[in-house]
Amino acid sequence: ELLSNAMRHAFAGQREGTIRISYASEGGRARVCVADNGQGLPATFNLDTAKGLGLTIVETLTRHELHGDIAVHSDGETTFTISFPQG
Repeated sequence: ELLSNAMRHAFAGQREGTIRISYASEGGRARVCVADNGQGLPATFNLDTAKGLGLTIVETLTRHELHGDIAVHSDGETTFTISFPQG
């Protein structure tokens, strides 16, 4: 869903861009990042109040199924990071 959102929203009106997906494991936790160099998020974007269906699904699955956390940073590139216990 994060990849789909990046393809749909980050590059609206653009034909090219880069999306990076990464995975790391450290201290018993897994971390998955989806980052893009698209147009960025609005300054008013707040993950806690975002009402889109895609982000609602991602947040619900992350918190309730994976017992993890989700964070977003948008400073030159937009990065969504999901962290959850491995096991």
